[in-house]
Amino acid sequence: MATTIQASTLTVTIKEDITLNGVKQGGEQTLRIGSINEISKRIVTCPANSETTVAMFHSSVADGTLSP
Repeated sequence: MATTIQASTLTVTIKEDITLNGVKQGGEQTLRIGSINEISKRIVTCPANSETTVAMFHSSVADGTLSP
């Protein structure tokens, strides 16, 4: 039986928080992206002192690739 996924809005927040000489510095930026209807989660081990590919994009989905 097929299911329908209802699109939603992704909210990404980056926050910096630091106090220098008693004065709070930093800031917060929020980005909202609408119409998201798919996610992918995985754990990637990145060894120290070497390059690691964490995502590959290709027009046809295969193992380890994402469709753009």
